[in-house]
Amino acid sequence: MTANDTSDMLNGLQIASPCSVPWSTMGETDNNAVRFCGQCSKNVYDISQLSTAEAGLLLQQGTAAGSLPCMQLYRRFDGTVITDDCPVGLRRIRDSWRRLKSSAAATLALFLVGLPALAQNDIRAEKGKVAAPAQTRGEPMLGGRPMMMPTAGLVAPNVAGNAATEKWQAVAMSKASIKSLAEKIKKLQSKGDLSKEDQLKVLRLRLQMAQEGDKQKVPAFAQCELKQLQVSAQNAVLGKQVEKSLLQDILKARINNAQILKVDDSEFKTQLTNLENGK
Repeated sequence: MTANDTSDMLNGLQIASPCSVPWSTMGETDNNAVRFCGQCSKNVYDISQLSTAEAGLLLQQGTAAGSLPCMQLYRRFDGTVITDDCPVGLRRIRDSWRRLKSSAAATLALFLVGLPALAQNDIRAEKGKVAAPAQTRGEPMLGGRPMMMPTAGLVAPNVAGNAATEKWQAVAMSKASIKSLAEKIKKLQSKGDLSKEDQLKVLRLRLQMAQEGDKQKVPAFAQCELKQLQVSAQNAVLGKQVEKSLLQDILKARINNAQILKVDDSEFKTQLTNLENGK
């Protein structure tokens, strides 16, 4: 698996409960990619104005929270979702469709005559609650040639459980900095029976790797790694002060990771306070 797994997960999203509220009528925010829908009192995210990494982070945050946010998707006929780092030609087509849509005098005939490239690429906008597809490939949601009409609603994760964890791990390992740390860990572990010094090196490298996951916008990978790392550190026999210092750093990293994923961090803060107070 490669970094394309993020795109695969975006392509696999499906609108299950369309919403007819036009994007243009939603309240503007300080972020051009986000608008507020007064009808359902929720933020709606335009994925086409986010990079693939930013959209992937949004998916991870929603999965961690248990409910993905409302999204607007621009999808080509082959099922692929457009993000802001898509080829320039696709973004130009998307922007042309937006300009056309905002014109009250625009007609389907004008659209077909004036924007042939847009018609040929067959891009449509969708907003709504997204349901998990049977597969994660970017297959068209509907048969035939869809009309270019916007819909809206909430989103649900298209990959769940262990499969999602494996996919985000694959995305993380496609990052050079994370892969390099993983190779250093593997090299140390290949020695077999590790000394206390090498055990500590491995644990510290794992912590660094998790922190790099947060920096590289793969916090779902970091969350899983930090959870396992904390257990490993608690079971290690490295000396009281060394173990305390390591656990403090792990808990601080878990607090930071929870804030990135926008989930409750109170448990880790309590554990850190108890550790610092010697409880």
